[in-house]
Amino acid sequence: MHYVTRGAWWGDRELMHDADRRPSEDAAKIGDWIACAGMHDVLQDERLLKLLTHAKDNFPARLHLFRIAAARKRGASVMLLKQFLADSDERLIRMAAREIVRRRPPEADSVLLQLMVNAPQSVRRVVSRAIGHVGFDQFWQRFDKMERATRKQAGRAMLKLLPDAVQRLGRRLSTGPADERVKALQMTSELGLAETLRTSIIPSAPIPTPRSAPKPLRRSAICLPPSRI
Repeated sequence: MHYVTRGAWWGDRELMHDADRRPSEDAAKIGDWIACAGMHDVLQDERLLKLLTHAKDNFPARLHLFRIAAARKRGASVMLLKQFLADSDERLIRMAAREIVRRRPPEADSVLLQLMVNAPQSVRRVVSRAIGHVGFDQFWQRFDKMERATRKQAGRAMLKLLPDAVQRLGRRLSTGPADERVKALQMTSELGLAETLRTSIIPSAPIPTPRSAPKPLRRSAICLPPSRI
């Protein structure tokens, strides 16, 4: 205990010097002491992440560190939990996803949608149960705020998550204010759904023509029959 009270594991150098002398499972137990040292949870996560890297080839050690993160109260840092979403073991990814769902940090929906891009099927089921009913609306609302590469990944995840996502997008293309239909057309183009939604691209009311529309939208128009442009 004196290691904790005198801050012997608070410094990165001291922490890794001690961890490197121990087997991974023993090194992971240093996390127990860090968790009860009174250190801010964000600082704890910075050190626990180093122990997680040290335990990258040892499942029991990583599981031990996950349990430390999962034992915290809601509202605590989820930096360590989010790192488990990229773990090499599907079981830990699934447990981390459930914990993110339980805690609902502000970035939960965005994190879980992006996880769907390459997640194993068992993880997708966890995410689908948690945010499936709001997945399309969340993506729609955040579309303009995300970088293009990020929203493309999130969009693909949303399509995997929601079986009726394409139909929802089709309805946005054909109904509602013109600015929303333009947004739906851009979304259709970026997600490569122009051919799939061909019959919905021409809405009941006029929207910008290919010449007046932004460049990303002009590309969508090439799939339209010339007589409809």
